[in-house]
Amino acid sequence: MQAPRPGRRQPGMNNPSPIKTDETRRRNARRTALALALVAAGIFVAFLLTAVLP
Repeated sequence: MQAPRPGRRQPGMNNPSPIKTDETRRRNARRTALALALVAAGIFVAFLLTAVLP
């Protein structure tokens, strides 16, 4: 087995953990819920405008 060369990153040394933390999951869930709410509000406004405009 060769010794690692200086200056080269070894695999797995500084990689983030593949396991998502609960905080990350909550943040992503909030972001998704906000995006869905904005889309739903946009669709609602579009239906209102089509009902009001002739």
